[in-house]
Amino acid sequence: MQPQTYKECLLLRLITILPFLKFQNYKAHTALLGANIIYGANYLIAKGVMPNKIGPQAFVFLRILGASLLFWIIKSFIKE
Repeated sequence: MQPQTYKECLLLRLITILPFLKFQNYKAHTALLGANIIYGANYLIAKGVMPNKIGPQAFVFLRILGASLLFWIIKSFIKE
C-alpha cells in the first residue's frame, strides 16, 4: 500500500519509527522524526510558494534565516 497524501505518508513513518522509541536511543529517533517532519513541511511549502510568490534565491534565504533562528533559540536553552 502506497501512501497517497502527506498525512498518510507521515502516519506511515510514525508507525515504522514508534516501535524503536522503547530503546535507550529514543532521543536520536525523535530527532530523526523531527528532521523528517521539517523536510516534508519544507517540501510542501516550497512547492506551493516558489513558482509564483517568491523566487528560489529568496526561499533559500528564508530557509537559512529560519534555521539560524532555530539554532539560536535552541542554543539559548543549553548551558555550557
